[in-house]
Amino acid sequence: MVAFGASDKLRLQPKIVPSWAERDRQATGRIVRHFVGHQFQFIVVICSELLNRPDERTTVRSVISRLDDKGKRLNLVVWIQHNPDPRSEAFGQSILQLESPPYAPTVFVVSSGNERTKRLRNYAVSGAIVPRTALATNFKVLDGQFQYVEPIPSSQKVSRVVFLRYDAPVHLAKTPLAESIGSGVESGALFESVQPFSLRSSTLAPSIENFHLEDISLRAWKIASTGSPDLLAQIDALRAELVALDTRDFLGFLDVAILPHPQDEGDLHPAGVKHEPADYCCKCWDHRECIDRVAESDDSAKPLAEVLVAAAMLRKSAVPIHPEYRQDKRTNFVIGDGVRRPLGIVHPLNFNPETAEKNLRGKGRSTSLDSPYVILCAGEKAKSFASNKVNAGIAALPGGTNMGRSNTGGLRVIFRNELLSRFRKGTLSARVNDLIA
Repeated sequence: MVAFGASDKLRLQPKIVPSWAERDRQATGRIVRHFVGHQFQFIVVICSELLNRPDERTTVRSVISRLDDKGKRLNLVVWIQHNPDPRSEAFGQSILQLESPPYAPTVFVVSSGNERTKRLRNYAVSGAIVPRTALATNFKVLDGQFQYVEPIPSSQKVSRVVFLRYDAPVHLAKTPLAESIGSGVESGALFESVQPFSLRSSTLAPSIENFHLEDISLRAWKIASTGSPDLLAQIDALRAELVALDTRDFLGFLDVAILPHPQDEGDLHPAGVKHEPADYCCKCWDHRECIDRVAESDDSAKPLAEVLVAAAMLRKSAVPIHPEYRQDKRTNFVIGDGVRRPLGIVHPLNFNPETAEKNLRGKGRSTSLDSPYVILCAGEKAKSFASNKVNAGIAALPGGTNMGRSNTGGLRVIFRNELLSRFRKGTLSARVNDLIA
């Protein structure tokens, strides 16, 4: 049913392409209604109506053909979505057919709220699909408190705006339509605010909680606290501070914490530096392709878990460390409760120290980088670590002949070997103070 405010009329539009589970128990519709207003024209489509079809004969293609025949246009699509894999490439044909003018509308993706804490493949991924020409070019504008922009793998012309509070039954979004951008409306106005609402005592009320960040970091917290129970208090406190960040800074924190690893070496850029030609194309980190991948598996959550453990070692060593993203310094922590000095803690994935430094700096080896870092690699490859192993007397791994300084010079760094060794000996605080001085 389609209804409008200040109107007592309801328009019925049964689903015309039932899903496999609906084929034997649901009446099938025959039309897609085209609504025409003073400022916009839109259609409503329902979930599987945008599925790929043989010979690309999708519902969207049929609608566009009819609109062409009648000389009509379309600047908005409302897509009611209920699917366990809302980012599935099974919708790729329809999305690609909505990429090019005059049919490059804003697509509102509307889903119902779902239970926490499941992230990836959640039924409740609301948001929008918008032409990239309407988007700002940098993360600072693209990302908001409760939304962010991710690339669509098969597309070169559209990206996805994702409302991140999957538990919220309602979102209030303030945005112009994409086609108005550039006609007196700046790109930063697109989804300039998204406010989730929760249902409390049968009443909708604004919800400001960062439940999405709690859920995204949950698996990493479990790995860290289970592997390092002696640091549980510090890990808990650091996670609480981390999820209190806004989404923009949380993503920036991850950009520093996990080294970029693009498939195409030519796309490599460090945290805080714009992806060319625009950040909405960025797939240099898994969490930039889809933030929910951080919580997808133990392997995907482990880098964040180990960064939390490293920070917890510092805090237990009386180093006043706090999560805070500093784009200009390319760091994700600060040290100090008064004057705060930047520090980066970086998980290198499987890169050796030399490659880790290259990816930290970016394409140019001579790129200036004067911030201090803790890089969690030792020898040729990084391996998992837990502080209880150090306390049990496990010796530091070999490969620390250049501990504390870069192989190519200039980078102030503590590598994993030294971190573990000094934590065990009780000299970590003095070493960190020397590093950030």
